[in-house]
Amino acid sequence: MESFFTKIENKDAFCKFIHECIDDLIGRRKIELKTYKGEIESSNEHFQKAVTIIQDLYSKTALSKTQKYELKVPNLKNEYQSCLQECYDIRKDEIEQCLFKKELSKCNQLFVENIDWKLKWIMGSSTLSTLNKPILQMQLHCLKRQSDITQPCIYFEMEVQQVEKLITALEKVQKKLIELK
Repeated sequence: MESFFTKIENKDAFCKFIHECIDDLIGRRKIELKTYKGEIESSNEHFQKAVTIIQDLYSKTALSKTQKYELKVPNLKNEYQSCLQECYDIRKDEIEQCLFKKELSKCNQLFVENIDWKLKWIMGSSTLSTLNKPILQMQLHCLKRQSDITQPCIYFEMEVQQVEKLITALEKVQKKLIELK
């Protein structure tokens, strides 16, 4: 497979290829050989094998528990090796988040992907003319499986005391997560 990488004459084309492998890995955009007409001469089979090698290398590195990592592809030019490392360093967080989501989605449980919130001041109601009470409206965008088209949302409102309890509970969870690392 090293022969595929030696066919890439241009470092910029190699870096572009690496970034597009990552885009494909995280589900942003599918990588295709036709994008590289004139830059990479290869069969589709060799191209797909090279994509798989890069994605497997990055996935294994991101999932490894060790802090030190060295990305190596045999018989790759030194300048291309440095590009391989630089691309990983730049996109490491994206790769880890994507792999984490994939692992969570295997559990078939809801998990929060995004949070929207609004702070509102309630001035009154039909029963009380002067209420003057702050309300926090939360919207949790959840994901069960990445293949799901519709994402369930959880909506709720909280008063100040409830918000304080939520913050305390989240701080405890954060401490426990830090202890696990």
